[in-house]
Amino acid sequence: MNDFITNGRKYSIIYFGFGRASSKAVLIMLFALYGLYSANTDGVQTALVSDLIDKNKKGTGLGIYNSLVGITLLPASIIAGLLYDQMNNRDPFYFGSIMALIAAIFMMIF
Repeated sequence: MNDFITNGRKYSIIYFGFGRASSKAVLIMLFALYGLYSANTDGVQTALVSDLIDKNKKGTGLGIYNSLVGITLLPASIIAGLLYDQMNNRDPFYFGSIMALIAAIFMMIF
């Protein structure tokens, strides 16, 4: 569980960095860090879900997990688009950073 909290903070920092970035070199570094973050967490999340599900229902469980991820991406994309259009191009990254930090805090509490 500690790894999930640490990864949530890393995600928050990287997204905050995207909002603050002002040079190509910093953006390239952040994209590389984001790629490393994704490579380290995406497979682990699926493996955790797979371990938690009864082995006779793995297909159903992984389908539900991926459906929930997809469903939550829709409002996240809408919010990001609205922030981008109505505010400025940095706000979606700040919003993502804040949400990741709040999620990490909730994981520490619960």
